[in-house]
Amino acid sequence: MTWYAIDISGCKERWEKYSMSCVHDVVIYFEEGSKTQDYKALAVISSLKKIANIIEFYPKDIGSNDHSAEIIKEEGLRIRFSTECNLEKIRKFFFETISPKDFELGTSDH
Repeated sequence: MTWYAIDISGCKERWEKYSMSCVHDVVIYFEEGSKTQDYKALAVISSLKKIANIIEFYPKDIGSNDHSAEIIKEEGLRIRFSTECNLEKIRKFFFETISPKDFELGTSDH
């Protein structure tokens, strides 16, 4: 799995907010044949911001590069985020809010 770090230097308060909650990694797969995977990915990120702090996601150029939709189709949308929600609430969020084809959710060591 390839992750691209977001430069948070100079953002001590933001990093402290991440470190006070659990950090999770999720890989989301959308239905086959979807031609709007990049727009669905943007919608997922936007919705997830309601319950979590987005740390990073891949591909980074969603919506601005046509190739990002192909990456999402082949590798899934990868998001690292922090939240105070427990795993049950996070799983419920993904099932009820975005109805993905499949997703892999794990807890990360920052």
